[in-house]
Amino acid sequence: MLLKLCIPCTDNKYSLQYIQTIISKTNIGIIKSIKEFPSQSKTNSKKVFLQLEVSEQESQNKHYIDRLTQGQNIKVMYEEPQYWKVLMCK
Repeated sequence: MLLKLCIPCTDNKYSLQYIQTIISKTNIGIIKSIKEFPSQSKTNSKKVFLQLEVSEQESQNKHYIDRLTQGQNIKVMYEEPQYWKVLMCK
């Protein structure tokens, strides 16, 4: 299953490589693409869009998929106590 996800706000200091490494460590799925765009409202922030190939067979992934498809977010810890809210793209 291909999920299109968004990190709506992260600091510009985090590179795409760093974000990709953190997302990969969660074992949610395989990153197929990752793109960043500057935030229109905050000068030091950006939005990140991801496409993940996710296996629906794993119970952990089923929980993530259920949360995201119900409009909820998942939190991905990158520097304790800092985390990104990850949302399903509309």
